[in-house]
Amino acid sequence: MNKSITRILMLVFAIVAVYLAYQTFVGIKGPVEFDEAKKIRYTEVEKKLDAIRNVQFAVREATGKYASSWDSLALAIEKDSITISRKLLIPKGKYDPAQYGKDPKLADDTTKYEVTFMSHVALKDTLSKSIPYKLENLRKIPFSDGADFYLNADIIEAGGGRLKVPVFMVTAPNKYILKGLNTKYFDANAGYKMGSLYETTTEFAYSRDPVDYE
Repeated sequence: MNKSITRILMLVFAIVAVYLAYQTFVGIKGPVEFDEAKKIRYTEVEKKLDAIRNVQFAVREATGKYASSWDSLALAIEKDSITISRKLLIPKGKYDPAQYGKDPKLADDTTKYEVTFMSHVALKDTLSKSIPYKLENLRKIPFSDGADFYLNADIIEAGGGRLKVPVFMVTAPNKYILKGLNTKYFDANAGYKMGSLYETTTEFAYSRDPVDYE
């Protein structure tokens, strides 16, 4: 074999080796970068779900049920309030029946009376201090370019039909959470689910099965 052919073959082998090395690098880099981006996005989704759950708890406390849509949740936050109780211990010698009422309740410390004050606080005021999102942002799935979490609620029977229990469900599929990432690495219809319309749970977790989304 002459030297020219040998050089050509060596060059071809070198090109093939570089190509294979590059493909190996890309094959490793792609999944690693995807996993890093996925973790960041899932963390943000979990923060939102935790906040949504706390808002739903507040709505239930105010109305007796969970909001079944973002519009009804916004209305409850704007219009409803929760009742907060505050206890005050007053020494017997300073107790004023005209101010605090007759027949006071004796405290554990028998030298004092226990008085309970009830006050109403608007939901929007309470939530503005405890929820780190505005409502219009709370409903949006992170990294989705504006898609809403799916939200629904219902009343189910429990205790053999003796009890009526409010339930709610919130979901976010991967097609929105992981929007813009390589689709070969994930199931677009799997995703996060919180609560249930059939069980009395308010926990959230990642589901490998398709999640409801309308």
